Amino acid sequence: MYPGQDKLLRVTTGDHGPLVVLLHGFAGGPEDLEPFARSMGVPGRFIFPSGFIDLAAHGRPGRAWWPSDGSAREQAMRDGAARDLSDFEPPGLGFARDELNALLDALSAEAGPSPLILGGFSQGAMLAFDLALNSRRALSAVVQLSGARIAQRRWNPLLVRRAGTRAFISHGRSDPDLAFSAATRFGADLRTAGWGLEFCAFDGGHEVPLVALRALKRFLLSL
Repeated sequence: MYPGQDKLLRVTTGDHGPLVVLLHGFAGGPEDLEPFARSMGVPGRFIFPSGFIDLAAHGRPGRAWWPSDGSAREQAMRDGAARDLSDFEPPGLGFARDELNALLDALSAEAGPSPLILGGFSQGAMLAFDLALNSRRALSAVVQLSGARIAQRRWNPLLVRRAGTRAFISHGRSDPDLAFSAATRFGADLRTAGWGLEFCAFDGGHEVPLVALRALKRFLLSL
Protein backbone atom coordinates (compact mmCIF):
# COMPACT_ATOMS: atom_id res chain seq x y z
CA MET A 1 0.00 0.00 0.00
CA TYR A 2 1.21 3.51 -0.81
CA PRO A 3 2.12 5.34 2.44
CA GLY A 4 -0.80 7.53 3.45
CA GLN A 5 -3.23 5.84 1.07
CA ASP A 6 -5.63 5.31 3.95
CA LYS A 7 -5.73 9.09 4.55
CA LEU A 8 -6.86 10.05 1.05
CA LEU A 9 -10.13 11.90 0.69
CA ARG A 10 -12.43 9.77 -1.46
CA VAL A 11 -15.80 10.57 -2.99
CA THR A 12 -17.70 8.00 -5.06
CA THR A 13 -20.44 9.43 -7.26
CA GLY A 14 -20.81 6.37 -9.49
CA ASP A 15 -19.32 2.87 -9.46
CA HIS A 16 -18.80 2.69 -13.22
CA GLY A 17 -17.28 6.10 -13.94
CA PRO A 18 -13.61 7.03 -14.33
CA LEU A 19 -10.99 7.36 -11.61
CA VAL A 20 -10.42 11.11 -11.16
CA VAL A 21 -7.36 12.18 -9.15
CA LEU A 22 -7.18 15.91 -8.33
CA LEU A 23 -4.23 17.56 -6.57
CA HIS A 24 -4.66 20.66 -4.40
CA GLY A 25 -2.62 23.85 -4.68
CA PHE A 26 0.22 25.28 -2.62
CA ALA A 27 -0.65 25.78 1.08
CA GLY A 28 -3.90 23.89 0.53
CA GLY A 29 -5.32 20.48 1.29
CA PRO A 30 -7.55 17.77 -0.17
CA GLU A 31 -10.63 19.36 1.37
CA ASP A 32 -10.20 22.37 -0.96
CA LEU A 33 -11.22 20.38 -4.03
CA GLU A 34 -13.41 17.68 -2.49
CA PRO A 35 -16.69 19.67 -2.89
CA PHE A 36 -16.19 19.67 -6.67
CA ALA A 37 -16.85 15.94 -6.84
CA ARG A 38 -20.28 16.31 -5.25
CA SER A 39 -21.35 19.53 -6.97
CA MET A 40 -20.48 18.58 -10.56
CA GLY A 41 -22.71 15.53 -10.68
CA VAL A 42 -20.25 13.49 -12.74
CA PRO A 43 -20.29 9.73 -12.05
CA GLY A 44 -16.94 8.37 -10.99
CA ARG A 45 -14.49 7.73 -8.18
CA PHE A 46 -12.76 10.91 -7.06
CA ILE A 47 -9.50 10.84 -5.11
CA PHE A 48 -7.99 13.87 -3.39
CA PRO A 49 -4.42 13.23 -2.15
CA SER A 50 -2.53 15.36 0.35
CA GLY A 51 0.67 17.17 -0.60
CA PHE A 52 3.91 15.51 0.43
CA ILE A 53 5.28 18.58 2.25
CA ASP A 54 3.84 19.88 5.52
CA LEU A 55 4.34 23.66 5.38
CA ALA A 56 4.10 24.06 9.16
CA ALA A 57 7.87 23.70 9.25
CA HIS A 58 8.04 26.79 7.00
CA GLY A 59 5.61 28.79 9.10
CA ARG A 60 2.71 28.36 6.67
CA PRO A 61 -0.60 26.52 6.85
CA GLY A 62 -1.48 23.58 4.63
CA ARG A 63 0.60 21.30 2.48
CA ALA A 64 2.47 21.45 -0.81
CA TRP A 65 3.97 19.20 -3.49
CA TRP A 66 7.30 21.06 -3.39
CA PRO A 67 8.57 24.21 -1.67
CA SER A 68 7.36 27.49 -3.17
CA ASP A 69 9.72 29.71 -5.13
CA GLY A 70 9.61 31.79 -1.95
CA SER A 71 10.80 35.35 -2.22
CA ALA A 72 10.17 35.51 -5.99
CA ARG A 73 6.50 34.66 -5.45
CA GLU A 74 6.11 37.11 -2.60
CA GLN A 75 7.82 39.90 -4.54
CA ALA A 76 5.60 39.30 -7.56
CA MET A 77 2.49 39.46 -5.38
CA ARG A 78 3.69 42.75 -3.86
CA ASP A 79 4.41 44.16 -7.31
CA GLY A 80 1.11 42.99 -8.69
CA ALA A 81 2.94 41.12 -11.46
CA ALA A 82 1.58 37.69 -12.32
CA ARG A 83 4.37 35.19 -12.92
CA ASP A 84 5.35 33.17 -15.96
CA LEU A 85 6.90 30.01 -14.48
CA SER A 86 7.94 28.47 -17.81
CA ASP A 87 11.62 28.43 -16.82
CA PHE A 88 11.07 27.48 -13.18
CA GLU A 89 12.31 23.99 -12.25
CA PRO A 90 11.14 23.39 -8.69
CA PRO A 91 13.45 21.68 -6.20
CA GLY A 92 11.86 18.38 -5.29
CA LEU A 93 9.90 18.03 -8.53
CA GLY A 94 11.40 14.64 -9.32
CA PHE A 95 10.63 13.35 -5.83
CA ALA A 96 7.03 14.58 -6.05
CA ARG A 97 6.60 12.92 -9.45
CA ASP A 98 7.95 9.60 -8.16
CA GLU A 99 5.71 9.70 -5.10
CA LEU A 100 2.66 10.52 -7.21
CA ASN A 101 3.54 7.68 -9.58
CA ALA A 102 3.61 5.31 -6.62
CA LEU A 103 0.22 6.56 -5.48
CA LEU A 104 -1.28 6.14 -8.95
CA ASP A 105 0.12 2.60 -9.14
CA ALA A 106 -1.67 1.76 -5.91
CA LEU A 107 -4.92 3.44 -6.96
CA SER A 108 -4.91 1.79 -10.39
CA ALA A 109 -4.38 -1.64 -8.85
CA GLU A 110 -7.32 -0.93 -6.56
CA ALA A 111 -9.62 0.50 -9.24
CA GLY A 112 -8.87 -1.99 -12.00
CA PRO A 113 -9.16 -0.96 -15.67
CA SER A 114 -11.05 2.30 -15.05
CA PRO A 115 -10.05 5.29 -17.20
CA LEU A 116 -7.76 7.66 -15.29
CA ILE A 117 -8.14 11.44 -15.32
CA LEU A 118 -5.34 13.35 -13.58
CA GLY A 119 -5.34 17.03 -12.71
CA GLY A 120 -5.27 19.66 -10.06
CA PHE A 121 -5.34 23.30 -9.04
CA SER A 122 -2.33 25.63 -9.31
CA GLN A 123 0.77 23.77 -8.06
CA GLY A 124 -1.16 20.49 -8.15
CA ALA A 125 -1.93 21.04 -11.84
CA MET A 126 1.77 21.61 -12.54
CA LEU A 127 2.64 18.26 -10.98
CA ALA A 128 -0.18 16.52 -12.87
CA PHE A 129 1.14 17.73 -16.23
CA ASP A 130 4.73 16.98 -15.27
CA LEU A 131 3.84 13.37 -14.50
CA ALA A 132 1.78 13.05 -17.68
CA LEU A 133 4.70 14.21 -19.80
CA ASN A 134 7.37 12.20 -18.01
CA SER A 135 5.56 8.86 -17.94
CA ARG A 136 3.85 6.43 -20.29
CA ARG A 137 0.92 5.98 -17.92
CA ALA A 138 -2.42 5.62 -19.69
CA LEU A 139 -4.43 8.80 -19.13
CA SER A 140 -7.84 9.70 -20.50
CA ALA A 141 -7.27 13.38 -19.81
CA VAL A 142 -5.21 15.94 -17.90
CA VAL A 143 -6.86 18.85 -16.06
CA GLN A 144 -5.21 22.18 -15.19
CA LEU A 145 -7.17 24.62 -13.02
CA SER A 146 -5.38 27.97 -12.71
CA GLY A 147 -2.03 26.27 -13.19
CA ALA A 148 1.06 26.94 -15.25
CA ARG A 149 3.69 25.38 -17.44
CA ILE A 150 6.98 24.83 -15.61
CA ALA A 151 10.35 23.42 -16.72
CA GLN A 152 9.57 24.18 -20.36
CA ARG A 153 13.00 23.11 -21.59
CA ARG A 154 12.09 19.62 -20.38
CA TRP A 155 8.35 19.73 -21.08
CA ASN A 156 8.27 21.12 -24.61
CA PRO A 157 10.10 18.24 -26.35
CA LEU A 158 7.76 15.78 -24.62
CA LEU A 159 4.45 17.32 -25.72
CA VAL A 160 4.25 15.38 -28.99
CA ARG A 161 4.61 12.07 -27.10
CA ARG A 162 1.11 12.64 -25.76
CA ALA A 163 -0.45 13.79 -29.05
CA GLY A 164 -4.14 12.96 -29.04
CA THR A 165 -4.49 13.30 -25.26
CA ARG A 166 -7.47 15.32 -24.09
CA ALA A 167 -6.77 18.27 -21.80
CA PHE A 168 -8.79 20.90 -19.96
CA ILE A 169 -7.30 24.23 -18.87
CA SER A 170 -9.12 27.00 -17.04
CA HIS A 171 -7.49 30.31 -16.17
CA GLY A 172 -8.60 33.74 -14.99
CA ARG A 173 -7.78 36.72 -17.15
CA SER A 174 -6.99 38.72 -13.99
CA ASP A 175 -5.03 36.01 -12.14
CA PRO A 176 -2.61 37.98 -9.90
CA ASP A 177 -0.34 35.00 -9.25
CA LEU A 178 0.09 32.97 -12.47
CA ALA A 179 0.05 34.86 -15.76
CA PHE A 180 -2.95 34.35 -18.05
CA SER A 181 -0.75 35.07 -21.08
CA ALA A 182 1.56 32.19 -20.12
CA ALA A 183 -1.44 29.84 -19.85
CA THR A 184 -2.66 30.79 -23.33
CA ARG A 185 0.81 30.20 -24.79
CA PHE A 186 0.93 26.78 -23.16
CA GLY A 187 -2.51 26.00 -24.58
CA ALA A 188 -1.36 27.00 -28.06
CA ASP A 189 1.69 24.74 -27.78
CA LEU A 190 -0.50 21.82 -26.67
CA ARG A 191 -2.74 22.25 -29.71
CA THR A 192 0.27 22.49 -32.02
CA ALA A 193 1.59 19.24 -30.53
CA GLY A 194 -1.71 17.50 -31.31
CA TRP A 195 -3.47 17.55 -27.96
CA GLY A 196 -7.26 17.82 -27.83
CA LEU A 197 -7.53 20.93 -25.66
CA GLU A 198 -10.50 22.74 -24.17
CA PHE A 199 -9.47 26.13 -22.80
CA CYS A 200 -11.86 27.92 -20.45
CA ALA A 201 -10.92 31.58 -19.96
CA PHE A 202 -12.90 33.46 -17.33
CA ASP A 203 -13.08 36.95 -15.85
CA GLY A 204 -11.52 36.41 -12.45
CA GLY A 205 -8.37 35.61 -10.54
CA HIS A 206 -6.57 32.61 -9.07
CA GLU A 207 -9.64 30.49 -8.47
CA VAL A 208 -12.12 27.94 -9.82
CA PRO A 209 -15.35 29.89 -10.35
CA LEU A 210 -18.70 28.37 -11.26
CA VAL A 211 -18.19 28.99 -14.99
CA ALA A 212 -14.97 26.94 -14.92
CA LEU A 213 -16.57 24.20 -12.84
CA ARG A 214 -19.47 23.91 -15.29
CA ALA A 215 -17.04 23.75 -18.22
CA LEU A 216 -15.06 21.04 -16.43
CA LYS A 217 -18.26 19.06 -15.86
CA ARG A 218 -19.08 19.19 -19.60
CA PHE A 219 -15.52 18.16 -20.41
CA LEU A 220 -15.59 15.16 -18.05
CA LEU A 221 -18.95 14.02 -19.34
CA SER A 222 -17.65 14.20 -22.92
CA LEU A 223 -14.81 11.74 -22.27
